[in-house]
Amino acid sequence: MVETALLRLAGSVVTPAVKRWLGRRREHRERETPLIELIGSGITDDLGLRRAGRRLDDIVDTVYERLQPLVRRREPALPDNEIAAALNAVADTLRDADLSDAAVFADDVDPALMATRLRRQLPDVPARAGLSEAAVHLYGRVLDECCTCLTQLVVQLPPFQGRATVQTLERLSAVADSLTQVLAGCR
Repeated sequence: MVETALLRLAGSVVTPAVKRWLGRRREHRERETPLIELIGSGITDDLGLRRAGRRLDDIVDTVYERLQPLVRRREPALPDNEIAAALNAVADTLRDADLSDAAVFADDVDPALMATRLRRQLPDVPARAGLSEAAVHLYGRVLDECCTCLTQLVVQLPPFQGRATVQTLERLSAVADSLTQVLAGCR
């Protein structure tokens, strides 16, 4: 039960980042399409498709391994069903959250800022899941770690540098405009 929830959660961390990398997050139908199908649209042979699937599984496994110690260090009194509920609530948060490029850059690709925003955006997820106080605490620690994994994954994907450069130039332009206005007012 816990392992299944943890595996689902690891996939929930990887899926939005890779779908954004594929540039296919615009339509709801495409957001629900399995990653391997989206990747497969650009791969022409079965072997390439199998390799891509294994690489995605490797990434999910890496996230799973990173999250697993959080579950192991849980409070001993927390039963497996509450652990699974907390993990599923984090997966639901990631599914429902705004993880667009604009939102991630507004968080400065900072996992702590992202986690804070997600808690603000979706404050009722732990309550809807009926989590106990200890499970809410686990939810928070796991959400923080998932945001770290997600931001690190986004940074590693090929399009990030180009998008980051555009974002930096836009911010510099806004700073330059503001500075020009302030200096013009000092005359």
